[in-house]
Amino acid sequence: MSKIQSIFLPVFTLCALLSQFGCDSGVEPPQPPKDPREFAWTVDTFYSANRFQWMMYDIWGSSPTNVYVVGRTSDDGGQLYRYDGKVWTNIVFPRTPRPSAKYEFRGIYGIDFASGQTIWTVGDVLFFVSPTQPALDSSYILCFDGSQWKEQLAGQGRSLQAVWGISSSDVWAGGTHGTMFRYDGVQWKRIPLPKSVWVSSISGFASNDVYATAYELDTLESFNPYYLLHWNGSLWSIVDSSRLSITDEKFGYNQVLASSGNIYTVGEGIFQRVGSSWNLLFRDDEADFATLQVKDANNIMVGGNFNHAYHYNGSNWYRFPFQSPTIHFSSLWWGDHEAFFVAIESGGNKSFVFRGK
Repeated sequence: MSKIQSIFLPVFTLCALLSQFGCDSGVEPPQPPKDPREFAWTVDTFYSANRFQWMMYDIWGSSPTNVYVVGRTSDDGGQLYRYDGKVWTNIVFPRTPRPSAKYEFRGIYGIDFASGQTIWTVGDVLFFVSPTQPALDSSYILCFDGSQWKEQLAGQGRSLQAVWGISSSDVWAGGTHGTMFRYDGVQWKRIPLPKSVWVSSISGFASNDVYATAYELDTLESFNPYYLLHWNGSLWSIVDSSRLSITDEKFGYNQVLASSGNIYTVGEGIFQRVGSSWNLLFRDDEADFATLQVKDANNIMVGGNFNHAYHYNGSNWYRFPFQSPTIHFSSLWWGDHEAFFVAIESGGNKSFVFRGK
């Protein structure tokens, strides 16, 4: 039997400052953003005794009462849940009949506009030809148009790992074996990359100013090379590269984030691009970082493996005192008053969402 549990963690004692407003309008004024270091945390557990894996990879939200997480389980495949501020609800998504197929979601991203929102989640469909042959994967894209979820066909491509967009008619999805698609509001088109890399993350500032982190998966290499790619409106090019080694790493390979005019990446540290070089903002020798959000240069939140999650306030890096040393943070969403961390337990048999407010 599947279950999602909520456990209250008394990590912080919350101190609220109440202000008196002499206003007769009856409308409560907006509250200033809350200091994340004062959050109280609740943990929701995704787990089933009948499944040996339950892995949630990514999260996106428009508000604390409209948050989505995606991933997969060992038997049912793709998992898509929505949080309404009270409970998580499993979303039954449409599945095109495919013999011996299993779905998987790896990334999710949404765009808000005046009339509503559009959300995309991407991953793959695994085809099992026979018990003696390896599974074959192909690109899979699911879209929520404000009323229902529908599959969007993207043509021939491999497993998708990341999705990001600047508008509902300009969305990117990237993945393994050099797969990169662009959506123009009508259809997805395959866009060539300079190398057959595995895209791990996409983010940008404008339609002609988009970045992606990607890496080569070569078992013959001692340290696999990885890249920062840039789209200039016409083509993708390599603007920087490094290798997966502590002594040679120049920037992060797990996530790229375009925020407040700056480019940030995370991996074996937290890096900020300055001109054509990189500044190392923070490193923890006991962890690799997988996820990052930046409010501004003095307000940053990150999560990584082995229970390492931090907040930077312009003066110091504060580690959140979560008491779960075997979890690995995979993604986060952070609003003005709440934050959500997604984590996977070592071995992959459980996933968690840490909700702070």
